[in-house]
Amino acid sequence: VNAVFEPVDNGKAQLYGGKRVMMILPHQDDDFNVLGGAMEEFVRYGSELYPVYATNGDFSVPAETRYSEALAVMRSIGVPEENVIFLGYGDDWKKAGPHIYNAEPGKVMESYGGYFATYGTEVHGAYREGRPYTVENYLQDFEDVILEIRPDVIFCSDYDEHIDHRAVTLAFEKAMGSVLKQDPDYAPMVLKSYAYNTAWFADPDFYGTNIQSTMNVFDDHYDQSPAVYRWEERLRLPVGDYTLSRSMVSSRAFQTLALYQSQDAALQAAGIINGDKVSWFRSTDSLCYDADIQVSSGDGSLLNDFMLLENLNLRDSEHQPYDGTWVPTDEEKTVTVTFRVPQKLSEIRIYDNPSPVDNVLAGKVLLSDGSEIDFGPLDIHGATVRIPVDRKDLTGFTV
Repeated sequence: VNAVFEPVDNGKAQLYGGKRVMMILPHQDDDFNVLGGAMEEFVRYGSELYPVYATNGDFSVPAETRYSEALAVMRSIGVPEENVIFLGYGDDWKKAGPHIYNAEPGKVMESYGGYFATYGTEVHGAYREGRPYTVENYLQDFEDVILEIRPDVIFCSDYDEHIDHRAVTLAFEKAMGSVLKQDPDYAPMVLKSYAYNTAWFADPDFYGTNIQSTMNVFDDHYDQSPAVYRWEERLRLPVGDYTLSRSMVSSRAFQTLALYQSQDAALQAAGIINGDKVSWFRSTDSLCYDADIQVSSGDGSLLNDFMLLENLNLRDSEHQPYDGTWVPTDEEKTVTVTFRVPQKLSEIRIYDNPSPVDNVLAGKVLLSDGSEIDFGPLDIHGATVRIPVDRKDLTGFTV
């Protein structure tokens, strides 16, 4: 009896085919956590897949082992070796100092493994070999690899409890903001996913009755914090038929996951192998990237970056990612956005500071045509609040 489920297309060719897809990942094996069962579908339907691993995974295992395992996984699903990119940074950093993401400008950092510069292996080099471990180089490499490949779709792991995961999502968003401002004509689809709560630490439900849907990570059981996304707004990507099976060992996903022997990844297979992969869509076509922004007080540059979270002290597990928020200190509390040319404005998206201890209760939008829109309260967790506008020939607005 064939234990594997029957293949069903249902429009997958249109969803997965003909794209240039990049995965930005903290470690080797996070490819499966973020996109296992769906990354294979991109390859199956003819898309180019570019996995980008930020670290060498050398915290407790040699980089040669981690590289070899990742290359074996990608080979097994049909990704050419030349498409696999290792940025070559350390898997965590010396505990006496900060993470490289929070490092002082120009300071060369020492990784946990005792390295000071990017490195690869004899078989497969780093993206830029011998690049000193500085925060400037770290951020620039994220930016440059995006501009070099110019993917149509970018998947990136999001903010969870692992310090490298947190650093990678913040570094990517900082780099992505810079890319979008440099090239207003480039607007890739960006999707963010949790590597831990929807995969590595997810419910072991492979044999469960709810295999068709990944469990809600915003339930109390998971306590995903801060919850800057709404579960009901998630994008569910269908996995390949070879991923699911009536017997786990006959699942090709399990067999591929087992190639990450150094991480004992197969032991987590019941949670990693799901009936869908969950992501959240992040818009890259904001008119604010190419607009003039004036504020009554505070740092207005924080209003048109790509970041929903910021953490200036990743090493402190108690420090919450509420940094980098525009905080007006005057009575007026206004921000004015002025477009270079008149624009059609479909909606305005506003985000509150994700801190649960303060909340914007009410506000007003003044459009350049003289109309006004009241709003409030904002989502206290920092999820987007959409204000419909749908007007043409606007030169700007004030909040």
